[in-house]
Order: sequence, then C-alpha cells, then structure tokens
Amino acid sequence: MERILSIVCLISTKSYLGAVAYETEGIVLDHGWIMLLGAGGDSTSGSLTSWNGVSEQPWVDVLEGMMVVAYDAAGGFFGLDTGKYGRTGQVYYFAPDTLEWESTELTYSGFINWLANGDLEKFYQTFRWKGWQEDMSQLQTGQVFAYYPPLWTQEGGGESSSKSPIHILEAWKSALDGK
Repeated sequence: MERILSIVCLISTKSYLGAVAYETEGIVLDHGWIMLLGAGGDSTSGSLTSWNGVSEQPWVDVLEGMMVVAYDAAGGFFGLDTGKYGRTGQVYYFAPDTLEWESTELTYSGFINWLANGDLEKFYQTFRWKGWQEDMSQLQTGQVFAYYPPLWTQEGGGESSSKSPIHILEAWKSALDGK
C-alpha cells in the first residue's frame, strides 16, 4: 500500500491521471458502460483513493501491485500496474470472461485515448447484447451487471446470459477471488 500511496502523491495534475483525479468526480463513458475513477462524489462509486486504499475510508480490499483506475458494467476492472506484473505504468484489464488480468499494452494516456477513440464495440462484443444501451438504465450508481450463466462459463455470454444488477463491491470480491 505504501507504493500506491507514494505513486498517488507524486502524480502531477498536468498528467492525464492527475487531471482526472483532481478535476473530476469520475468520467462516465460509452452510455454508462465504463466508469473512469476520479476524486469521487455523489454520482460515482468511490474514487481513485478509496479504491486503492489511500483514503481515510478505503472501502475495498486493495489489490497489491495494481491501482484500480476504472470499471465497467460487465464487472470488469482496469488497473494500472504498480509492480504486480513488472510492467509499471501499463493498464491491465480484469476480464470477467477469463477471470484473469490481461495486459492492454497501453499506458494510462493511451488508455484514455482508447476510451475516446477505440473500438469499444469490438472489445466488448461477447459481453454485450442487443439493446444493452437501454438496459443501462437498470443500473444505479455503484451497480454492474451479474451474468447467469457467468461469462467465464461455456454457456455464458452477452446474448445468452440473463443479467441482473449487483453492487460493484460484489464484482470486486469476485475479481479478487478469481471467481
């Protein structure tokens, strides 16, 4: 946790991460599918500091060697490597269909560019379903979709699974447990 604390304290507000952390509560992208963490507020679930154990009231178990920077409606998480995989500064994605952290091969600034200009439809094609944009209204602040059967099973998929809202902390616990 000291390593994350020192990284958060050394981030310049002139960097992408510093600007998002200092200037926003968080940024909602792609019809609400992705939540980029910032300083936190009423319209977000947590902040960069509370998600990474460096606030007075951390509310998640911290993932050592990673700094969580975003999450998505499928229960996936984006984390900045701070030593877990030896690729410091690279963004990884916890994929709910494989239950593994996968490298995006992007830095944080590259990740921001990908969120704004990348092919999110292709990236999420197996997680989404026809009419997903309208179904996003089912989610309240701090909720994501639970899929049944889960995405990591052979039967699971965006079109084939039923979906219901769960609190983001339930998805985070699954990510930490690897199930």
